[in-house]
Amino acid sequence: MADEAPQRFSSAEKQMNSTHRVVINTLTTYVRSVFGAGLALFTSRWVLNALGQTDFGLYNVVGSILFFVTFFSATFAAASSRYFAYSIGEGNLEDTNRWFNAALLLHALLAAVLILGGWPIGEYFIKYHLTIPPDRLAASIYVFRLSLISAFFFMVSIPMVSMLTAKQLIYEQAVIGLFQSLLTFVFAYILIRGVEGDRLLFYAQYTVAINVFIQSVYMLRAVAVLPECKLVFHRLFDMGRFRKIITFSGWHATNGIGFALSNQGIAVVLNLFFGPKANAAYGIANQVTNQTSQLSTSLVGAISPEITSIEGSGDRRRMLSLSNRASKFSTLMVLLFVIPILFDTDYLLKLWLKTPPDYAAPFCRIILLAFLLDKITIGYEIAINAIGNVSVLFGVTGLLRIITLPLGYLFVLGGQNPVFCVAAILIMNVAITLFRVYWAGKVLDEPFRDWFMNVAIKCVVASVAASLLALVPFLLMEPSFIRLVLITLMSTLGMALVGWKFSLNDREREYIYENGKKAVLKFKGFLNV
Repeated sequence: MADEAPQRFSSAEKQMNSTHRVVINTLTTYVRSVFGAGLALFTSRWVLNALGQTDFGLYNVVGSILFFVTFFSATFAAASSRYFAYSIGEGNLEDTNRWFNAALLLHALLAAVLILGGWPIGEYFIKYHLTIPPDRLAASIYVFRLSLISAFFFMVSIPMVSMLTAKQLIYEQAVIGLFQSLLTFVFAYILIRGVEGDRLLFYAQYTVAINVFIQSVYMLRAVAVLPECKLVFHRLFDMGRFRKIITFSGWHATNGIGFALSNQGIAVVLNLFFGPKANAAYGIANQVTNQTSQLSTSLVGAISPEITSIEGSGDRRRMLSLSNRASKFSTLMVLLFVIPILFDTDYLLKLWLKTPPDYAAPFCRIILLAFLLDKITIGYEIAINAIGNVSVLFGVTGLLRIITLPLGYLFVLGGQNPVFCVAAILIMNVAITLFRVYWAGKVLDEPFRDWFMNVAIKCVVASVAASLLALVPFLLMEPSFIRLVLITLMSTLGMALVGWKFSLNDREREYIYENGKKAVLKFKGFLNV
């Protein structure tokens, strides 16, 4: 009997399978993000009330020091993920495992450097350069040491987590992430109910315990289900791949340094000039942005490995189409939540925190707008990363981010209030957005008109329609929970109507309609069982 012919898939079938996979991963992560954001609203409020503004601000500023120490790991993680996904797109299991082992050795070495170098440097900076009340110095150093342990486990787990992402098992990561949110929620409830002793130390201890546990779950799961994560001793020392990851990571590191200085460096400036309470306001603003970012990350995280895998398979046209969709849909997802927050920031913070720190509302608005600008061109960054030509992109964007810190510092020296210091982030994000579009035209041969018509205009029109409808209850009603609900409903209605007719193309509408109809039929069948 003749051998059975291998199953082959047409290009259309591959694209349909790819789309289904992205949609399932996105929806799963989106659901997790919504629940996580809801839990975080209570968690952050309880933690702020339990710790007080001073200790809450200290925890955030000490965390910003740790960010400087650990951001290198994130840059190497991005490089590892790129090589994993590209190799998977080529379909070579052995090659993927070789990349994994090289990345594993690299991150083990980085973790050792973190402990040996980061520990004394971080403690020196905390003791002699930050504005910390003398009676809280010992506690702040202890918090830093605990956070360093958490960062160690984070570094070691990066190759396994990156492989889960590259293999597009993102729904599993969403489940684990939701479990982490639940653990943090329960812990915050215990904290607010009353804890004897130093609550800052208690908060740091259990936060680190949760993070270490979750990273351990990621590592065990990846090793258990992915043959790509098999440890092969002699493959650890593949110096050729080792050097490629380091070289590729160098440009990611430039961008990472810029991000560290623009975001966490501003926290240090605020601490030096305005004290821990300004850090508390900045920490609240970042928490609001982080919860919003998880909603767009649900799409970006699901689509990024797919873009790289498609580039690895040689289909540049489909890769560019998918990168534009990443920019468009991640921006629309962010707008859905950002518009109500921008309209009613003051009331929302009072509803959430009762007594929010001074400047929390303007900080929130500025950082949310900066984050929104980043999303509208995020697809181009993913696409350029996929082809591996990142030197100029990350070199320039990293430099622009680095300029944020001296710009914010100059604003403060010029006698401005803290709002202008934080506004430096928004100013430089405008420049970064414009450069990404320009450089995509050079490297990807992607005309400016394509991005403008397929992404920018469609997002702007949807946001204008949503804002105009939200403006009606905002102008006619006094601040209240009913007004907040109406602003949210009206802006969502505007996004849905205009987004469906204008922001989506015929193919996207048809996909949503057909799969929505199938979902309804399955649900009816389930009810009839």
